[in-house]
Amino acid sequence: MRKGIVCGSAVALLIALPSGVAYAMPPSTQPSSAWVNRPITTPVTSDSPDFIGPRIEHRAVEPSRAQTRTPLAVSRMSLARTRVGAISVAGELNTELYQWNFDQMGCLVDLWDHESNWNYKSINRVSGAHGIAQALPAWKMSTVAKDWRKNPVTQITWGMNYIKSRYGNPCNALRHWQQKNWY
Repeated sequence: MRKGIVCGSAVALLIALPSGVAYAMPPSTQPSSAWVNRPITTPVTSDSPDFIGPRIEHRAVEPSRAQTRTPLAVSRMSLARTRVGAISVAGELNTELYQWNFDQMGCLVDLWDHESNWNYKSINRVSGAHGIAQALPAWKMSTVAKDWRKNPVTQITWGMNYIKSRYGNPCNALRHWQQKNWY
């Protein structure tokens, strides 16, 4: 099977072998431009001399989930080190896991604004609560990952899991916080 590829002003033929290996034909074996541009007056069939094989469609190969997880995790972690970035990452996690509506996400922003201002380094000097969600004891976040001290995505993930399991949604957690000053 051959397929023409245009490189600059030169035309190169590419031969694809069944093994998936392909190589370019040297210029001496390439057809003249007259042959390439000539009108076809009769249909080309698989037994005619002009037949060059079935059309090959090239599809982009998507990387596996394992290949994309690390770069995504690293980019999310660096993004979440700022307040705006952390809110954005929470929105992404919400879309992937919870599908809480816009009002619920507003309640989450209000809640964690009061608790830590979305600062992953935040520590309550009195209670020892730690991180964006102000987990108490802080080591509970290790149920998500061992990097809970330095990874804001781990803290956000743990906090959203906690809110879902304990209160059902962020607005219920915010109402509890408003009544008792803790959640």
